[in-house]
Amino acid sequence: MGLLHKLAGLVVEFPDDAHKQAPPGGSEEDVVAAIEKVRADLESELKPKFEAAKTAQAAAAGAAGKLAGGGAEGDQIALLPVLSVEEIFKQANLTPDPKGFDVYKVEAMLNDPETADLAMDMRARMVKMTLKNMGRDLRDVLADAARRDQALDQYLGFLRDSVGQVGDQVAAANARHKQEMDDYVAAKKAAIEANMAKLKTAQQALGDFTRTKQVEEERLFRTVAPFVAPGENPVVVSEPPASGRPLTGGGKPAKEEK
Repeated sequence: MGLLHKLAGLVVEFPDDAHKQAPPGGSEEDVVAAIEKVRADLESELKPKFEAAKTAQAAAAGAAGKLAGGGAEGDQIALLPVLSVEEIFKQANLTPDPKGFDVYKVEAMLNDPETADLAMDMRARMVKMTLKNMGRDLRDVLADAARRDQALDQYLGFLRDSVGQVGDQVAAANARHKQEMDDYVAAKKAAIEANMAKLKTAQQALGDFTRTKQVEEERLFRTVAPFVAPGENPVVVSEPPASGRPLTGGGKPAKEEK
């Protein structure tokens, strides 16, 4: 807005040499009010246009993302390309002045190297008088600057809204992914616990069979013990009984009695 106020000041700061008072309706306040009206009118024109552009760009970006295979499955987060200043002005139908007398022409005139040694107020007087002599109204330049400024402001608001929407989409997608990770971890923990339970069951079965085997070996040992010499019992008890002497066998066959 600084440039607008500077240019608005040119309208009243340098009146015609024959008149030292601002023309009726030509106060800086009136000019700025007119500029604000231009901005308000342009805002109502640009908002639906940028919204339509956002919808079209979102659809194109989403389609491109799917074709590229980017992003996580189920995530349809489209990032809109940021327009250049020229593209923003094009969206706002702010085409260059056919005769080149727009705000940028005024900028070039103010920064003319041939007048660089002059004070800014003198350069501004020269620009104002040049425009007047060429039949150009400085108010048209102010309106052009206001429209361009409003287009940039409107597009910035549009981008902020777009970023907010992306933030909401990212938050929702990330919450979904976190839930999926939590569910995955919970499922894997359950699988680990189930596997450990199977191992415990297998260990219990091993212990039960070890005790059954011991009982059966003791039975076999005692059954053949009367028929073999000590140390020649073919049955070897893996574990000693809870009480009594250990039952061991030599692994030799029993001798036949004569």
